[in-house]
Amino acid sequence: MLTYLLENKGLTTEMILSVQAVKLRLKVLFVLSLLPATIYAKNASPGPVSPDLTPQDKSYIYSLQDNTHHIPAWLIAQLLHVSNSLSHKLQEPTGSFPLVELNELLADPARYRGRVVAIRALYAKSSNVNELLQLAPDEQAWSVLLLDAQYHHAIQLFTSQDPSKFYKSQALYAVGVFLTTRMDRPEQGPETQSIVVPVIIGTLVPVSPELPPIKNNKIFNFLVLIILLIVIYIFVKIYLANYTNVKLSLHEKIKKKDRNN
Repeated sequence: MLTYLLENKGLTTEMILSVQAVKLRLKVLFVLSLLPATIYAKNASPGPVSPDLTPQDKSYIYSLQDNTHHIPAWLIAQLLHVSNSLSHKLQEPTGSFPLVELNELLADPARYRGRVVAIRALYAKSSNVNELLQLAPDEQAWSVLLLDAQYHHAIQLFTSQDPSKFYKSQALYAVGVFLTTRMDRPEQGPETQSIVVPVIIGTLVPVSPELPPIKNNKIFNFLVLIILLIVIYIFVKIYLANYTNVKLSLHEKIKKKDRNN
């Protein structure tokens, strides 16, 4: 095809280059088809994990009042299945979660009630609450105290996953369904003011590059940038090579024509 175009005296250099551009686009598409499929699959996640709440669960959660002094133990026990569900779903390749800043959560708790949230925090301590929740012998639950990574504000997370593997001040994501905020008075004397503590039921996820949150996906963005730079480099190299070949072919044709004349 290209030989025919070069031999046709009625075609200009621009027309020949346009044909080369079409061939170049086909080559670039071929290169893109060879890129790792997992890069796109990760970005094409079906979305944040679902908490699998029943209509009755939602009704109980929405009935909670902000800044309450008491959350019924039976309600925590009823929602422990959420912790198991989230723990399993976050191990899937498409598992992801929306990172929420603590100040956003405290400013508008009603907006996040009943939704899956993730807060970056530091592990402080935990205690088993089986007796408090009156659980069956084959069930386990812990109350985990976390400190927000930015403000060092207290966060309470109820979980069915044993947190003993975590160490003090370890960076984690508290991932779970936000229930409400409760008032708490630190044990530092009668003059200490009460603080507002967000209460979440879910699981703990170590901060690691294997499972980046939606708003903190730096590794994925870096890989995409590297791939784009490689594609651009290949694009430029192919374009310059084709452009040079066309110029040389035209130059040889002109010289041959001059010799014939």
